[in-house]
Amino acid sequence: METTPIKPDSEAMPVASHDLLAAARMLADQGIHFWIPGRYDINPEQVVKYAEDADALYAELEGVEKWRYAAYKDYMESGGQCTGTTKKGNQCRNAGENYPSIKSFTPGISDRCDCHMDISSANA
Repeated sequence: METTPIKPDSEAMPVASHDLLAAARMLADQGIHFWIPGRYDINPEQVVKYAEDADALYAELEGVEKWRYAAYKDYMESGGQCTGTTKKGNQCRNAGENYPSIKSFTPGISDRCDCHMDISSANA
């Protein structure tokens, strides 16, 4: 039987996907709504998808590819720091593009400062 880790308070609790779906459907039938961090009201099937791969669900809800969502999430969690490197090989300390939209985010461009925007001059 396949199980899906649910992480309440950072502790894994294995739950079979079909059991989670059944429970979520039962709760939804009783008027319970499911929300995930951000601004999303999700349905019971999406509860299971969130438990299995939260990034995939967020990417789907945002209308972008999972790789783009993952790169955007990493950039935003870094505080928007440029991902370019200096001539000495250190990560640049400048800010990248300030809070681009996820749909316009392009790794290697949106996550770089003006000095490192051109990939060919990444070691400025």
